[in-house]
Amino acid sequence: MSPIFTSGKLKGMFEIMNNAGLDMNKYIKKNLGQLESKEICSKYSTDVIAACAFAIKAHSFENENADFRKIGRAMFDFSWRNALSQTLYFLGHPAVNILRLNFFDSWTTNYLASAFWKTIKMREESGTKGNDLIDIIINMRKDKKLCEEIDFEGDKVVAQAVQFFAAGFETTSSTMAFMLYELCLHPEMQDKLRQEIMDSIKNNNGITYEGILEMKYLDMCVMVLRKFRKLSTR
Repeated sequence: MSPIFTSGKLKGMFEIMNNAGLDMNKYIKKNLGQLESKEICSKYSTDVIAACAFAIKAHSFENENADFRKIGRAMFDFSWRNALSQTLYFLGHPAVNILRLNFFDSWTTNYLASAFWKTIKMREESGTKGNDLIDIIINMRKDKKLCEEIDFEGDKVVAQAVQFFAAGFETTSSTMAFMLYELCLHPEMQDKLRQEIMDSIKNNNGITYEGILEMKYLDMCVMVLRKFRKLSTR
């Protein structure tokens, strides 16, 4: 999956991410005083990943119970089912086979698989390009040598999209939420970062891929979150 993380591919998907940001702005303005930052970040990351990995508009900001948002909650919100199965996968794998446990609820992976194959079929029939994960996988499936070497069919294909969602959703939303928390604790940092962002918007006539790469203080604000990793390993 490494080709999707090249600078060219990320730049191509930037408009998708930016559109999700515009939806987030509208949601925040509409719900001032009734906001939970982690939930906002989860909605944003859900919309971005659904668009980039499945070419689907998830509508998380428009519908509190949007399908992709329900999947995110089912995968990562606490439940005794998740606690048992995911703990056993890491610490007691023989029991997983005996109890026939799935790492995630089967309905979540079945939904993602169905959505993924529908998008693949539509994209192959129309011949359109989306500069996203779907394009990468379609090209991989056309590589006969690769398909023979790694048996790139069925579950192995759809697993790439499911992994993209599972690995990207919670990590992105948690990082954003922790950063917002830190900025609330340090208003002087918040003011400095806001000024850098406003200057970038002015100089680049909006939020752009190049503009974000130039935001050194923004990068430092994200990097400071390593302190939580350091604390967790003590």
